[in-house]
This record gives sequence, C-alpha cells and structure tokens, in this order.
Amino acid sequence: MLLLYALVLFFLYAIAIRNHFDFVLKAQTPASFVFTAAGDYAADNHATSVLSAMNPNNSSANFNLAVGDLSYADLTPESAWCDYVKSNVGLEFPFELVAGNHEDDGPAGNNIDNFVSCLPDRIGNISGTYGKEFYFDYPVSSPIARFIMISPDLSFTSGGNYSYTVGSPHYNWVSTAIDNARQTGISWIVVGMHKICISMGQKSSCEISSDLFNLLLDKKVDLILQGHDHNYQRSKQLALNSSCSEITVSGYNPSCVADDGSDNNYTKGAGPVVVIVGTGGNGLYNVSASDSESGYFSRWSGANNNPTWGFLKVSAQQSIFTLQFVPASGSFTDWFNITDTVFPSDTPTPTGSPTPTLTPGGPTPTPSNTPTPSPTLPPTPTPTPVTVQTISYQVNSSSADAEERISSGAVDLTSSDMELGADGSNPQIVGLRFASVNIPKAAGIINAYLEFEVDETGSSATSVTISGENADNPLLFTTGNKNISNRLKTASQVAWNNIPAWNTVNAKQQSPDISSIISEIVTRQGWLPGNSLVIMISGSGRRTGESYNGETAAAVKLFITYSSEPPPTPTMTLTPTITPTPSVTLTPTQTPIPTLTPPPSNTPIPTATLPPSPTPTAVVSTAVSSRVNSSSDDAEERISNGRIDLTSSDLELGADGSNLQIVAMRFNNIQIPQSSTIVNASLEFEVDEVTTANTSVTISGQYSDHASNFTTGTKNISLRPQTSSQVPWSNILSWNTVSSKQQSPDISSIISEIVSRPGWIQGNSLVITISGSGRRTAESFNGESANAPKLTVIYKN
Repeated sequence: MLLLYALVLFFLYAIAIRNHFDFVLKAQTPASFVFTAAGDYAADNHATSVLSAMNPNNSSANFNLAVGDLSYADLTPESAWCDYVKSNVGLEFPFELVAGNHEDDGPAGNNIDNFVSCLPDRIGNISGTYGKEFYFDYPVSSPIARFIMISPDLSFTSGGNYSYTVGSPHYNWVSTAIDNARQTGISWIVVGMHKICISMGQKSSCEISSDLFNLLLDKKVDLILQGHDHNYQRSKQLALNSSCSEITVSGYNPSCVADDGSDNNYTKGAGPVVVIVGTGGNGLYNVSASDSESGYFSRWSGANNNPTWGFLKVSAQQSIFTLQFVPASGSFTDWFNITDTVFPSDTPTPTGSPTPTLTPGGPTPTPSNTPTPSPTLPPTPTPTPVTVQTISYQVNSSSADAEERISSGAVDLTSSDMELGADGSNPQIVGLRFASVNIPKAAGIINAYLEFEVDETGSSATSVTISGENADNPLLFTTGNKNISNRLKTASQVAWNNIPAWNTVNAKQQSPDISSIISEIVTRQGWLPGNSLVIMISGSGRRTGESYNGETAAAVKLFITYSSEPPPTPTMTLTPTITPTPSVTLTPTQTPIPTLTPPPSNTPIPTATLPPSPTPTAVVSTAVSSRVNSSSDDAEERISNGRIDLTSSDLELGADGSNLQIVAMRFNNIQIPQSSTIVNASLEFEVDEVTTANTSVTISGQYSDHASNFTTGTKNISLRPQTSSQVPWSNILSWNTVSSKQQSPDISSIISEIVSRPGWIQGNSLVITISGSGRRTAESFNGESANAPKLTVIYKN
C-alpha cells in the first residue's frame, strides 16, 4: 500500500513537471504569420494595384480579410470578379470574404452566396456561416489569434436580418465567440465587418448598433477592422471605464481614450483599436478633422487628404502585432504596434514545481510548523531589442519641390528639373518637402540621404550645402517671394563638396549622410509621427535632377534608417509561489503514508530550492546558406532594352560582350529572424570562364519583405525597388581558373536592411542584384545547378 501511494505521488509530480516544460516549450516557440485586410474593391486600376500588392509574393501574407463591398457589379456575374481577384492574388490564396451592403439584398444586386462559391474559404477550420458570420483560429495547428467576421445591419435572402442589439442571437454569438477564445487560451481577438460605428468620414454613424460596438469595447478585443467609408482611419485605443460607460456617437468623450496612439505603440488588453480600411480600389471619400467624432482618431487619409489606395498589413506574433498601411496607389503610409506586455519572454525562468497533496480518507490532518517563505528573487533583466527600419518618402506634388532665385527671391513651383547650385548664371535654393514621415519622436537616426535621378549630364565643379527647415510640420511651398529662404534653417548643415560628374541620364545619385539634419527635426518638442519635413540645398556649380513636374515617378526621394526601442520584453518574476504547504501529520492511530521525502512529524518540509537566476546566455553567431535552386531564381536583364533571360548557361557580371546587364539572384527560405544582427554576408560564385578585363560592379538588394521569382517580363529586375544599402565591388581580381570559387565583399549592410523590414519573416526569400562594367563569368543554375551562386550569412540575435 505504501508503495502504491508513493507511485501515485511520483506520477502527479511527473505530470506537473511535464506541464511546466510544455509551457516553457510553447513560450519559446511562438507562432507568427502575416495577414492583410481591405474592403470596397471594385475592378478598376486602383483595385488592380491593391490586389497585385496584396499577392503573397509581394506582401508575404498568409491570407486576406475582405471586409465587404466586393465588385460593385463592375464585373458580372460574381464569378467574373472572382476570376479577376485570383488573377492578381493567385488561385489558391485565402481571400476570406465577409459581406458588405453591396452583397446583401442591397443596391448592387450581388449575392454573397455567389461570391462564396467562387472564392471559398481556404483556411479550413471555420465555425459559423462563411461569408456572413463565422470565426476561425490561426495558425490552425497552434492558434494565437481568433478572427471573428460578422455582418451587422445587413439583410440576406438566405439568413434574414443580422441585428446585433443586446440579447439578440447574433449579439450573443459574438459574445460567446470572444469568451470561448479567452477560455481556450487564444491570445489575440480580431473582429472584422463591413459597416462602421464611429468615423470622421461621410458614412452615417453607428450603423452596426452601439450595443455591438460597446460589447467589443467591454470585451477588450484587440483589433476591429471595417470598410464602408472609402478612406483610411486609425483610431486611438478605446476603453470603457467609470468615466466612459459607453461610447455615444456624434460627439467625443476623451475619457473613453486609453491611449492616443501618438507614439504608434498600444498596449494589448487596454482596449480595441479600430481601423477603417475602405481603400481597396473604389473611389475615395473625404475625411473631416472637424467631424464631431474625429477626436477618437489618430491617423487618416481620404480623397481630400493625401488620397491613397492600399491595405492594412499585420505581422502577427504571440507577443506583438505590427501593423502598417501599405500604399498601392498614392503615398500615405501608417504603422503602429500592439504589444502584449504580459506574455512571457522567449526563455522564461521556471517557477518551482508544485508539491502534490494527497487527501487520503480517514486521518485528520494536523498542520506542522510553517517554514518561513524564501524571499522573492529579483527578475533577471532582459535586454530590450532595438528595431532598425529603413523607410523612404518621395516628393509627391508640384508644390512639394521648388526653386528660389537668390538674386530676386522669385519662387518657381513648375520647373521640369531641379538645378542644384545654379540655373545658368543664377544661383538658387532648392526646396524639397516630404509628407507623412512616420518616424517616432526622438528616434535614433542611423542614416539618411537624398536620391536624385539625373535629368541632364553635368561635370562642372559643384559644391552645395544641405540643411533642413527647423519646424514641426512645415507647409508646402508657394510662389510668395523668398518662400524658401525665409524659412528657419536647422543648426545642422551637411556639406556636399566636389560632387562627381553626373554622366548618365536616368542614373541615380545619392547625397551624403544627412542624419544629423533629420535627427534635429524629429527631436523637436512638437514633432509627431506623420508630420512633414523640408530639406533645402544651395551652393555653386550645377547638378540637374528630375523634379515632380518633369517626371513624377522619378522625383527626389528621401531615405531614412532609424532605430526605436519597443516596449521591454516582460520578464517573469519569481514569487514565493512555492511556499511549502503545511505537511500532513496523521493521527497516531494511522500509519503515516510516506511522502517522497518523509520528514519527522514536527519537522517542516524543507523549502524547495529555487533555481538560480540564469546566467546570461552568450550570444552565439549562426551561419546560414542558400543556393539559387531554380531556373527562375537567377536572371540577366539587358539594360538597353530590359529583356530578361532566365535560361542562360552562365552569369556575366558587368556585361555580356558589349551589352551591359543586371544579374539578379533569388535565395529562398532564408532562416534569419527579423532584425537579427548581421555579422557578415557574402556571395560565392564558381568561375565558368577565365576573364581578366577591368571589372567593377555594385551589389544591392531588392527592398521587399518576400521577393518573388523572376519572369521574362520586360525590366522584371530593374523595376524592383532597391535597398538604400549598396556595396561596391571594385577592380575585381582576374578570374583565372575555371571551377574555382570566388567570393564577393561583405554585403551584410544589404542583408540587414532587408531582414530589418517590419514585414520580414524568417523563411522568406530575398533578391541580390549586381550591375556595373567589365566582365566576370560565373556558373548559373542552368549551366551547373550544383554550383549556382550561393549566399552565406552569419548573424546573431
């Protein structure tokens, strides 16, 4: 009998240990995924741009949430619009639907049931009625988020009216779906629908019912996604409390705001953030800052305010949601985080295992002396990761670049080019304004520069000085006299002396680092993310770049690399949870049942020894390699005509004969976590032909989250966005031995820029490009697949 009880105790102890390590394992391996969301699509050029950008090869998305108003009958029948969507996003991409007022019994005559037939659910584990009222958990195998999709204020031929007033079946369904997610340990809750409640746009207030809206606030869901108003609106974080028992429409109660979102960081559990993203393609609506409900919103864009079509992209992890508005047609951008400050760090320190207690029948337990609990151990500090991001902005209107003649102060807003230094014999000041610059206040500016496209060649001696406007949110330029020179300049100025000749029209030219100027601006007391900034250039000589009026797509760009510190990763604090439970002393008439370490009857059970604070783990560098592994993963583009070759038996770096070309290589399944520190990176080539000509090239990368493979489309390489980081490989030594290995210089700055993008996910693909002059000939995949180019990266995190 004694042996039996001992075995039972051991069994219970083993279960406790197993459960504990199951928790630790799950904490160490959180799931991550990406999803997108937009509504109000139609089938015009704007919709095509949005859907193309949403394609998983471009967005890295696992699925999209289409929050209603789909085709607007632009394509009929419904199946024609489905085919149009699939032609842009891919045949198997999960394009998850919920109805809008153009898919119920409303004005467009479309039927959500027909759309559901041709764009069916591809997630595979939904509960409810797909297209109308359903939820699913994601990832399917180990979910961290529940997505609840509903149809408030819609009426269907099949299903009737979907009303979400208190006590209605639909209201109760939503409430139960939220509660069930919490009970099953699902961390994140996202609710999507078409119609809205609060808005600073033109749609009527709270068509979904205030009952439903306040339910979502009371339940503190994390994210509410809506369409209907054809614009973009991101709310502040909203919460009910003693001063805000409910949110009523047509007014603003500041007590209902938990976080104003000015720093783009929200805390999970404080209340939901509402994002209206009715920017899928149909005509945009205005937004009004004077609307009675505008106080609830933090960021917005509409037909009258930086009009932009695009979608919301969410990078989801157990501990954080990183959200960004991705423009597909227009220049407005937005980004913000929702961070779980309760979720344990990746390597939590185990707490002491509980001591199982038996309660055998018969004897009356008598507590023994209670030992003094062990003191609480201080938490082990967890280093706060630093996120590095590179963003770019382009002059986006005729009044955002300007030239002022110094002699007279006359300002020109319509010039077809920008002369840095002087226009003929007339020295001038060039002004450049960049809008909606989403950099947190006082962010650490690592690097910044301007990029010009050459409009005219020039080699005269030229030196200029770059400065900024010392203002929180500078205005557009006007034709008012001295409208540039009368602006207050930053104390920081950057000399750009002895500018090399600009010899090639359409070539890109970069300024020196102007990070000191940007830093001075974003550390101003009144700076807010989303403000604009102005850069001014004056000096002598002449270098001529494109202007907005000369070639809009080639107008001047500003690139900024900055770091910010997200909220610290919480560290589990060891508390005296393992204070010993009083031992059980049985009455003398019973034979005591021994514990695993039976103490004398009056001797307290020794306090369990807490594990020592973990010694900080040494940072270990990891090396990963990836080789070009298909015919469409290396390519050559002839610069003269943009023609792409995917089947060449070799890769000529520089030129093939007299034809200059760009070589591009795509490397797949790059197992580098986001924002890792890149210690070193290089390319390895196998020599295919002996070459000795003078050769110098420049290496860069494709600036995207998940690069797609190459196609034979004209300029399929050169039209891809490039990283700001570029590495020269000058005066390459002769390649004298066929089949020998040749290694590039260190390209870690390029890899770092790519894997630091907010949307980068471990396992994505990246592209490296090489162009220049001369010739070095390497093996290609089609020439010798086992010796195709290889990328090796050493990183630490």
